[in-house]
Amino acid sequence: MNLAVKLDPPAVDRAITEVLDAVSRETLELHRAAVALQTMAGDLIDRARLDALDPLMEEAQSLDALAQKLDALTGFLERLARSAPASWRLDIAHAIEPVFLADLAKRLCRQYPPEEDLLGQSGDFELF
Repeated sequence: MNLAVKLDPPAVDRAITEVLDAVSRETLELHRAAVALQTMAGDLIDRARLDALDPLMEEAQSLDALAQKLDALTGFLERLARSAPASWRLDIAHAIEPVFLADLAKRLCRQYPPEEDLLGQSGDFELF
């Protein structure tokens, strides 16, 4: 008879300030990507010479709202990180478990210092 024993993942203990800071860095990168998409959409709309009442115009404007929300969330998280007591800690093992993007999981867990985080610096990207 085989019995499978499910082991709990090892603890990933982090200061809450570190966790909030890591998430704010991610939302900052998402904000930058949304701004780039907004610029690209504007260029494509100009080239296509769309009518001002075209439904695509409204969709393109939603990119601006997305960028603004991401900017606001980034600021909120940064302020929380600065104001959280340094002694507050979290075990983020279960929270990080379903994050399948390895680089994102490493950044969120702070497995290397932020200055070594090459997010957005390499210019490389993946196509799916």
